[in-house]
Amino acid sequence: MVVNGLTVLELPVVLLATGIAWYSGRQWVHEKYFDYLVAQQKADLRLGSMELAGEIANRHIAIRLRRLLDQDVAAENVGNARHRRGWRT
Repeated sequence: MVVNGLTVLELPVVLLATGIAWYSGRQWVHEKYFDYLVAQQKADLRLGSMELAGEIANRHIAIRLRRLLDQDVAAENVGNARHRRGWRT
């Protein structure tokens, strides 16, 4: 018996090959999408860690600068400011 140019024995083989090809293509698409998500998360993590490092560095520099400026001001203002002449309460 012949159906669309294929014998009865060839038809299941063609259908099975088509199903396997469809399933393999679907798996390939899902793997590529998963790889994309992993790469995106990796990039987000890298950017987040760089931003955090920058914030920590800026905060550390700001604290050091503030301490340095406070020391300079403290060195200029020797003594208690309330006991100076001209101080009014």
